[in-house]
Amino acid sequence: MSRVPFYNHAAIIQLLDELPAMNDSQRTSTDFILLRMLSAYFLQERFGLK
Repeated sequence: MSRVPFYNHAAIIQLLDELPAMNDSQRTSTDFILLRMLSAYFLQERFGLK
């Protein structure tokens, strides 16, 4: 994820670390953000985007 330049790597790690403490509503609200970040990561990996 650190190779995707438009996301703050430290903030992503912090968000992922906080997931276990979140309630269902909070986790649901982060689903879209996490899906978007994961999609960007896989596109970057697959196509070598920079």
